[in-house]
Amino acid sequence: MFDIRFDPAQRVLHLTLSGFWTMATVGRFAAEMLLRTTAIRMRHGTFATLSDARDFPIQSAEVSERFERIRARGLEMNIGPTAIVVASQLSKFQAERVLNADRIRVFLDIAAAEAWLAERWEPYVAASE
Repeated sequence: MFDIRFDPAQRVLHLTLSGFWTMATVGRFAAEMLLRTTAIRMRHGTFATLSDARDFPIQSAEVSERFERIRARGLEMNIGPTAIVVASQLSKFQAERVLNADRIRVFLDIAAAEAWLAERWEPYVAASE
């Protein structure tokens, strides 16, 4: 359902989201994200995020609403760029409508997301060289 891992050399949080979630799943995700991002910020400061949501279909209204709260809190906690990769144009349109922030972009292609992130995130560029 979700995988959260951090690359300290690039200071990039990698998320992989999949499946149709229940409120219990989104609750576990929110708790895990809070623990992980707090620890990352304390040790590494600001970080970037690359979220692979290609196997994450449109969710229920209830789950989507909770995700919006998680996103809003995330924006308050970290100022690094976020690239989100989705599988369809519909998902991209919906995500862009909700994720209206200069430091967040939604993509249909992982390479394009990585390129955008590299333009905006120096540790990512330095570790890739």
